[in-house]
Amino acid sequence: MLFALTKRFSVKVSFTFPVRGQSFLPADRVFGRFEKDIHRQETILMPADYHEILQRHGTVHFYQKDWTALYFKSAATQHTKTVRSFKI
Repeated sequence: MLFALTKRFSVKVSFTFPVRGQSFLPADRVFGRFEKDIHRQETILMPADYHEILQRHGTVHFYQKDWTALYFKSAATQHTKTVRSFKI
């Protein structure tokens, strides 16, 4: 399909795939530092230990403390109208 489109419209298609280990995004750097800290720990028994390591590298938002998930249907009914049928 792509070949047919390139023949018809004379468009050059190029694919770029990321190379492993070549990412310099801020999130990747933080994750790398986080992994190093985890490997330095001999044992991690409680989730609070993970929270402590994560807090060293960035802002951590805890579920039920900093944010909560809402039930979408009840939240959406407050902002939408009900569908009514009508005769044409």
